[in-house]
Amino acid sequence: MSLEFINVISTKRSGHHAFVRWLRQHRDKPAAFVNNVVIGEPIRSHLRSVTGPGAQGKGAHGTTIFNHEGVTRLGLEAAWRMQRAAGGRTVDLLFLRDPLNLTASLMHRKRMVRLDLVMILRQLFAQRDWLQAYAEGAVPDLSLIGYNAWVLDADYRQRVADRLGLRSSERVAAVTRHGGGSSFKDLASVGDDEARRLTTRWHRYRDDALFGVLLTHPRLLPWFEAALAGEIRDSFDADLADPDGLAHLRAVARARPRQPYVDRMIDALSDRQDLFHRIECGTSFEKKLGIARAHLAMLVGAAGRRTDARVGAPL
Repeated sequence: MSLEFINVISTKRSGHHAFVRWLRQHRDKPAAFVNNVVIGEPIRSHLRSVTGPGAQGKGAHGTTIFNHEGVTRLGLEAAWRMQRAAGGRTVDLLFLRDPLNLTASLMHRKRMVRLDLVMILRQLFAQRDWLQAYAEGAVPDLSLIGYNAWVLDADYRQRVADRLGLRSSERVAAVTRHGGGSSFKDLASVGDDEARRLTTRWHRYRDDALFGVLLTHPRLLPWFEAALAGEIRDSFDADLADPDGLAHLRAVARARPRQPYVDRMIDALSDRQDLFHRIECGTSFEKKLGIARAHLAMLVGAAGRRTDARVGAPL
């Protein structure tokens, strides 16, 4: 039996655990699952466990599903190299929630949003960067699956199931608790009515200033707006469009208030894949150190801008 590695590329709070459960439940053969994998030795360790004559377990010489939450391109490229070295075939599935519900869920999950801003931005930058990579065809054979369509549309699920060789497209009713489960904690199962409500949870954040500031920062807005406008078609003839959400986004962008601390943080970290790559490769302590480095990058960047302003001031 040949090795197969399915990379589910997503962000936190994107409903991807339900998708992984659906994928595993409807396969003809079992698959091992590695959740929110740390880039580096944890991947190598699993690959060693499923290769070679002494390989054991249901994923041995078979399929492993790796879940990557908020991973950078640097991180995925490292994972791909390790998977290729193990002799496996890779399948790359980009599973994304729309930007409004993603941001609402990330904020809802954190009790002290400003203290956790680096980790929230890590997920929003990943959403932006993977939307761009998919739209520009930067990653060959990358398939985009939209959460809303997958939850709501039986025909869409059937198309996905057919492409992935699944024996059924029926929605998995139970909400998985893996990875923390639902941040809103008001659903024990997903029926049709509950499923529709999953796509409108951002409404309770309509008037939240930080919610609007995050979504409409110039470093994030163009790709989020393109997604909500339906300009990015996914791999199964659907999109992430939301006319109401798009109208809200554009209205907030026109009257966008300034939040200097948040804006400085976004400006400082927007193009720092290297910092986020350190976080995704590290131990628990190293992740904390990476978060501290990200805060320091913001402070250093702000100090540099103030110095530049003074240097350029008239005498």
